[in-house]
Amino acid sequence: MTLSDETKQKIYEDFEKCKDKMYGKLTEKERKKLGAFYTPPQLVIKMIEKFENLEGDICDPCCGNGLLLSGCIIAGADPKRCYGIELDENQAQLCRERLSNYGVPPENIVSGDCLDNNTWQKLPCYKEGMN
Repeated sequence: MTLSDETKQKIYEDFEKCKDKMYGKLTEKERKKLGAFYTPPQLVIKMIEKFENLEGDICDPCCGNGLLLSGCIIAGADPKRCYGIELDENQAQLCRERLSNYGVPPENIVSGDCLDNNTWQKLPCYKEGMN
């Protein structure tokens, strides 16, 4: 799919609004040590444009504070079908709060290890046999 210039601009604006809250007051060096990175808006746009469409469920297994998910919503995804997993509970809480402004239910963002099947089972969209 191709995003309009207007949609791309909205994604950049969303990033600017939330970038100060990402990872609190950690320095870049501290974030790297933790393995905590944000997805820049340029990459969010490129990733979204790889999708055929934004119908159905969308899950970001390492969602941080939700830049990819908010980008998908800005581009037309149904917020109630957007889900995220974040290892760091503080970041997951920031993501819940931030994405609630876009209509994402708080239970759609869970804290846990995305490599652990038990974490996936916390998601409302989880179905038996999902791997």
